[in-house]
Amino acid sequence: MPRPGFESLPRSLISNLAACADATPRFRPRKLLAPTFLHQLGTVSAASGNSSAARPYLSVSSCLGYDMPYLVEWIEFHRLAGVERFFLYNNGDREPQRELLAPYVEEGLVELHEWPVFPAPQMPAFQHTVDNHGDDSRWIAFIDTDEFLFSPTGRSLPDVLTGYEQHPAVGVCRAFFGPSGQTTTPSDLVTESYLRRWTDWRGSSFVKSIIDPARTVRPVNPHWFRYHDDEQAVDELHRPVDEQYAQSLTYDTLRINHYFTRSEEEWLQKTSRLRPDTGEPYNTKWTVEHMRSLDRETGEPDETVLPLVPALKQAIAARAERQRA
Repeated sequence: MPRPGFESLPRSLISNLAACADATPRFRPRKLLAPTFLHQLGTVSAASGNSSAARPYLSVSSCLGYDMPYLVEWIEFHRLAGVERFFLYNNGDREPQRELLAPYVEEGLVELHEWPVFPAPQMPAFQHTVDNHGDDSRWIAFIDTDEFLFSPTGRSLPDVLTGYEQHPAVGVCRAFFGPSGQTTTPSDLVTESYLRRWTDWRGSSFVKSIIDPARTVRPVNPHWFRYHDDEQAVDELHRPVDEQYAQSLTYDTLRINHYFTRSEEEWLQKTSRLRPDTGEPYNTKWTVEHMRSLDRETGEPDETVLPLVPALKQAIAARAERQRA
């Protein structure tokens, strides 16, 4: 019998994913990516299946709100990128998310904490990760489920991070994406639906952190942490990060695609709730029209992530097929 929860994926996606393995990719990899990228990703993904047998090199911590429609894509994407384990905090839409994640929990890929903390669940969740999972992973990335962490170089994240082991943390800059003309929830994947990046958005240089938990004291906010001996995080160029601010916007080696709004419909749903970090309402100036204007005035095409999509679809299809077996 299939596990509950996969019906949350777009119906058209479920019906077409199985054919992706034999289909000609819709987009060819850009020269930016190494030719062996998809092969490397597949190898990392296969190795991750036994992640419970050894201490993972890279894990992710995230606090879940109302994320069920996006979780499979988000998890499978990061598995392909080299993430071996997920420390997830089940807030918001808890029962459906628990059912959807059950297979990942059984495989040891996800450690799911029930987290009925309101109105600001995120910071206590991150502190819990530092206190309780500090010995469980060499690196832990703290990101949201609308953020997709990868290396545009084509290397796996663990391979890239070996070059930063002398530092307590790496601050990763983010590329922000708006509605990209999507008024309602699209049937395609998030990663192929939003392709218009804002070139002038103040949050782009606010880093998200990949920390060495052994050298970390506590989170200060969702972006940056305090470290032992007053050490500092660095950006991808090994330059010190001033609290949560990178010296300049750079994401050639490590990058987060932040699908800040998703569609206009989903943006309205998101902003009708309280912020998970502060428990306060979203900025009232962030209307749908404001997001449209950012798309028009500062948006430019950005397809950097698209070469990953064929392998991602194959991974999702394979996961769905195993659940049906």
